[in-house]
Amino acid sequence: MCLGLPMTIVETDGVSALCEFRGERRRVSILLLPDLPVGSKVLVHIDTAIRLLDEAEARLIAEAIEGLTAVLGGEDCNRFFADLIEREPQLPEHLRFDPAADLPNPILDVTRIAGGSGWSAADERQVSFETIPFRGRENEGSISIRSARKGDN
Repeated sequence: MCLGLPMTIVETDGVSALCEFRGERRRVSILLLPDLPVGSKVLVHIDTAIRLLDEAEARLIAEAIEGLTAVLGGEDCNRFFADLIEREPQLPEHLRFDPAADLPNPILDVTRIAGGSGWSAADERQVSFETIPFRGRENEGSISIRSARKGDN
């Protein structure tokens, strides 16, 4: 897993910057974020500053990384994730299902496919259908589509 690190710019030449996080210094590209002064907090991913951070966000990211370090070291990590203790995690609003939303028509109406097999004349593939369960927004059913070239097993 790759993590972005909240780093502080120590010196800069306008193209790259020497940045620091927890005593580690590294030179990173700042081409995506022009005109960053010394002291700026940036999110660094793969030695590239990808976003300017404010103090609060940089602190939160640093604390989360400290929490992960504690977990990996077998230490108690509750103090790093106090906002998650004794509550059920919630999906972000953009990932929640809204049954009242006006949804676009599906590309393939899978409710009409019962199963079977046949040949695709266009590219000589045998297409077979196997029944497995699925659950959609408005209905439930089953389908699985497999295809194999002519002569393949």
